[in-house]
Amino acid sequence: MQVEGLSQTHPTTRKRWLKLDRFERGVLLVAALILIYQVAIPPIVGVLDNGDFFKIMAPAGFRHVSEKLEDMHIFVNSKFLFERAGWLNVDYISSETFVARVARFIGRTISKDGLFDIRVLGVMHAALLLLGMALIISAHSKLETLSRRVLALLLVWIFTDVGYVAFFNSFYSQTASPLFLILTVGFLALLVSHDGEKWPYFAGFVLTALLFICSKPQEAPQGIPLAVITFLAARTSKIRWAKTLGVVLAVGVLAFAALYYAKGPTGVKNSSLYNAVFEDLLKNSPDPAADLAELKLSNELLKYVGTHAFIKDSPVPQDWFKAAFYQKVRHEDLLGFYMRHPSRLWELITRRSAKAFTLVTHYGNFEKRSGFPPGTKSSAFKIWSDFKEKVFPGSPWTLVVLFFGNIAAVALLLIRDRKSGDSWHLRLSAFGILNLMAVGAFLTSTLGDGTLDIVRQLFTFNAMTDLCLIGDVVFLIEAITRKIQKLTLYRLYAKPLGDGRGNVEACRVQSNLPS
Repeated sequence: MQVEGLSQTHPTTRKRWLKLDRFERGVLLVAALILIYQVAIPPIVGVLDNGDFFKIMAPAGFRHVSEKLEDMHIFVNSKFLFERAGWLNVDYISSETFVARVARFIGRTISKDGLFDIRVLGVMHAALLLLGMALIISAHSKLETLSRRVLALLLVWIFTDVGYVAFFNSFYSQTASPLFLILTVGFLALLVSHDGEKWPYFAGFVLTALLFICSKPQEAPQGIPLAVITFLAARTSKIRWAKTLGVVLAVGVLAFAALYYAKGPTGVKNSSLYNAVFEDLLKNSPDPAADLAELKLSNELLKYVGTHAFIKDSPVPQDWFKAAFYQKVRHEDLLGFYMRHPSRLWELITRRSAKAFTLVTHYGNFEKRSGFPPGTKSSAFKIWSDFKEKVFPGSPWTLVVLFFGNIAAVALLLIRDRKSGDSWHLRLSAFGILNLMAVGAFLTSTLGDGTLDIVRQLFTFNAMTDLCLIGDVVFLIEAITRKIQKLTLYRLYAKPLGDGRGNVEACRVQSNLPS
């Protein structure tokens, strides 16, 4: 209660940027210890180089110590040479390169043997994850105690799983995708939950959203839903000129995503298209020759059915193949083919759904000096990934029920609570859009590539799915807790009146809940 004439806030009280209680700080400390155990304490956990490391290593300024095949691609490597940034011309842009360059500066400063230790990069990734989790937890400080506890525990349990953490000690570009996604969600949640200090949260949200979009070409289409969230967030932020700012920034996010996709490496796009056609579409076709004809391709290409773009003597870089295939077929043509054959599209989605909830890759996680055989995977901290793969049915109907069920629930709540505040509407809309983003991530990887490395392709999809599941659990707990409180307070304060009616208004005031 505020006494008249006195300030509601004590003059010496400092406003904390992150509102974390003792339990939440303890949970984050446990998360930090789990991450350090996996990332920094030997035998460290990582993911071996399948040939894609150069996309980040070359522009960031690293090189393998030994370039023998068995030294580069059989085991995880923890040591790398410092090299001139851009020593190899790679037309691949990723926000992970920026993270790797910062790690290079730190690694060079503290290196004792003149080599870069991958654990420096791993610890940086871990720090980004901890910051993102702290933002999300802090933004929900107004939830009931039980809801906050469950939120913190779920975030730590799920995102310290080895399926996510193993990529921290690697140069794969998709490592940045879930990290910047979690940071984006954290800043947006803070923006929604705070009435003041909107600018820092809004700026953080836009910056991390852009970093997420450019983490990997596969994430570029996510610029569309993120532009929508940017517009809605600006409108409800109470910032001066909010509507104009929202339009400008939304257009800017869209333009950034379109430019990033247009600048995407041709080699990556070509390999993905090859795999989508030859390694998936034609391989599972009842009549490959008829499908080639419909795509206006020659029957001479039948010999490549069932192969991927990285086979020995691959035709992908050859001029005759470019004329025979890439000048006639694009991803848009492949999408059109599936639209004309919905049963084939459903079969494709069914095949992808079988691995939709697999989080751990088939790559080995250990260095040679660890003494483990090649391909050995870490068995520590994989309770969530095991649970998810075993419990969640690998079926397209699981996706339909989960995501479209959430979207339908959001739509119903928006209709029911039309008179609620803008922040509540934005929170609901953002959750619905996150579910749409997960559907988009699944379809992008499904239609845009083959099955050669399906777990890595669905890496961001799994992060979005896990965030949606956490949201579902916390929302249900919060709703049940508040319902119980409301019923309890009703019984306490709704004393019978002379006409037999309860004092409902007193109950509402005392419970501080909406009528």
